Amino acid sequence: MTRSLKCIGMTLLVLFFQAPARAYIMEGKEMLKLMVQHLGHPQSLLVHQKLLLYNRGPEEVPVELQETLRYQFPNRFRSETVSDLGQKIHVFSVDRSVTIIDKTITSTIENEVDHVTDVLLFNDPDMIWKRLTELGVDVSRTSLGRFERGIGYVIGAKYPDTAAQQLWIDKKTYRPWRLLIRAAQLEMRDIFWEFRYLDWREIDKTWYPHKIEVYRGGRLQQVFEVLRIQIGNSFPDALFDIQTLRSQYREMPSESMETGKPDELMDLRKSIQDFKSMYE
Repeated sequence: MTRSLKCIGMTLLVLFFQAPARAYIMEGKEMLKLMVQHLGHPQSLLVHQKLLLYNRGPEEVPVELQETLRYQFPNRFRSETVSDLGQKIHVFSVDRSVTIIDKTITSTIENEVDHVTDVLLFNDPDMIWKRLTELGVDVSRTSLGRFERGIGYVIGAKYPDTAAQQLWIDKKTYRPWRLLIRAAQLEMRDIFWEFRYLDWREIDKTWYPHKIEVYRGGRLQQVFEVLRIQIGNSFPDALFDIQTLRSQYREMPSESMETGKPDELMDLRKSIQDFKSMYE
């Protein structure tokens, strides 16, 4: 009888200590609020970095490009990428975007990799909540998970579910750690893009990852490595004015609109495709 009572007592004791740990996992909005608070609140960031493109795999010598990023918080962003093939400009402003390659507007829709800066740009809990929802992350689902050697809060999935889109936040620092989203194309919906935010450093009370790795289907595709960062007050509004940009640059003509100068149009399409192929 005494032994049975001891066993029952030990079982109750274990349940007592385990239950609260499982019961209390912060709500998604609370996690996002802490994340935003711990990143800092600058007006703007100017980031100079290099972009390494691994088209065939991490074992190859990557293509190296130079990039300049401008963050105008909380919801305006501009990147400029330079290579021997030309220049690429991508601008996001409030809820619109435009991508310009070789002085030609090639898209007004964001692709998956454009979302790599979302968790860094939207430094307002309501805005990042809305953005994650738009990406398909179920922000009402939260859990605690382990990845490699660390533990993090998971928004969007019940760990160890890997079939759902999700954001991981480091449990100790509250900084974003991993973001997993599905490929946009219907025929590739089973393929995930994953962004890993690494090598965080503090500059004037602002935290920023100095290395970001991009994976597609578990395979390394791109690496962003920061060279230097400047914290400023603001940038000219014109840099983020999509309406102005659309008036300054020509739209990519559709097949039905191609009339006259066929050689020029073919050269333009080839130039743009050559630039895009580096990212594929």
